[in-house]
Amino acid sequence: MLPLRRVASLASRRSTAAPARRAAASAVPRPPSLAGVPADARDDVIRALEIADRAAATWTLQATPFLKPPAAAAALAALAPLAGLAGVPWGGYAGAERCRLIVGREEDLASSPDLADPAVGGVAAVAVAGTFAFDAATHRDFLGAVLNTGLDRRVVGDILVAADAGATIFSTPDAAAHIAASLDRVRTVRVRCAVVALESVALPAVKPATTVRTVEASTRLDAVAAAAFRMPRAKVADGVRRGDVRLNWREAKPSAAVAAGDVISVAGKGRAEVVAVEETKKGRWAIEAVRLA
Repeated sequence: MLPLRRVASLASRRSTAAPARRAAASAVPRPPSLAGVPADARDDVIRALEIADRAAATWTLQATPFLKPPAAAAALAALAPLAGLAGVPWGGYAGAERCRLIVGREEDLASSPDLADPAVGGVAAVAVAGTFAFDAATHRDFLGAVLNTGLDRRVVGDILVAADAGATIFSTPDAAAHIAASLDRVRTVRVRCAVVALESVALPAVKPATTVRTVEASTRLDAVAAAAFRMPRAKVADGVRRGDVRLNWREAKPSAAVAAGDVISVAGKGRAEVVAVEETKKGRWAIEAVRLA
């Protein structure tokens, strides 16, 4: 884990006596337990708390690995009751799904560090260009190609696929340099890679949230996702099996039951938050979801 650049406003504090800094760091309370943290997010939360504690002790801002939304939310919830500590999610652009948490003392984060600077925010972008008109590549194809260069999934963030022209891959700065030097093919297509400024990345247009109401014979994931995303159910079922359609950001079976509060995500199409699931008098299910691009 690479520490981020020290915030300039902390310079005057470096003259403070070391014992005083150690005393202040030891005053940060530890969480009594991890009760309520999902089992598959527990390791991520523990690591985030350890990184936050190290950031507080060294008067720096530091970053966690890239986290899935449930793990990021759980880590932020675990940080919330700790006096003097805070975290900010950052994935390279507003609305990123996979984010690093920039953690440290509240006053350091309050100084509004420039997260768009990879040295501060810990996220860089790689533009991957190629001609995919005759061999279309999906999010999974780009991710697989990147991981095949020897990288760990935790250093790779979102991947924005740009139709048949390539993709933009968000990662840690070190991983970005590695991708630019090592990735030369996705599927059968030769690609050219370059690290680019975050400000130059062409982001997909943000569409307004739309409410979808449907009545289904069951609450199966494939049925609800097909209605929410206006897709053929068979295509959704195939996407579920490939891992492109997920329930609460986890792989699931097409028959998995959907409940109010769940989030359905479809690679390349955004996500839908299930608002209500109610049984009708005829034994069917009235479902309301809010689809976000």
